[in-house]
Amino acid sequence: MSAVRTAFFRFLPTVPVYFVFHAIFLPHVWSAKMLLSMYFLATMIVLGMGLAAFFAALEVYFRDTSSFCRSLCGSGCTCARFVALRI
Repeated sequence: MSAVRTAFFRFLPTVPVYFVFHAIFLPHVWSAKMLLSMYFLATMIVLGMGLAAFFAALEVYFRDTSSFCRSLCGSGCTCARFVALRI
């Protein structure tokens, strides 16, 4: 989650820069639909945090499973059979 937060705070300073350039070079292209960008930004942040949490849990699961197999089985050959039985 901290990676998503860091990425968001690195992206945040570019928003005012975009608005300045948009106001200078495209002053006639403003609409209410542009407010939807805030919704999509929030959606991307929530999605990114959810994916980060999912893959972190997946990484911990496989790390712990492999550690458990190594301590239980002692070798990779018997461990593969143990993991196949779990699935």
